[in-house]
Amino acid sequence: GKSSRKHMVCQSRGEAELIARMATLGVSGEVSVPKTNDAAKTLLAALNIRHEKAATRLRELAASRSGDSDTQEQVFNLLERWFVLGKPSAARRNGSSED
Repeated sequence: GKSSRKHMVCQSRGEAELIARMATLGVSGEVSVPKTNDAAKTLLAALNIRHEKAATRLRELAASRSGDSDTQEQVFNLLERWFVLGKPSAARRNGSSED
């Protein structure tokens, strides 16, 4: 969750920046990331470009669904979450751990 903070030691600044960026997008749990600075920074740049393009399109979709800015923001946040983490299956939405 957002209030959960964990301390970890990274092998490079690039790795730390990549992990921090992923956390701001809501990614949690165990993930594999490049350890070297250059590889991590390359992946971070690709992630940022992909997210920026997707966010632009998702904002357009949200705006086309409602004229209310609060509703647009809610729709955008949901679509962004699904883009980053995937849309939950019916079982997960209903509280079951089966997929």
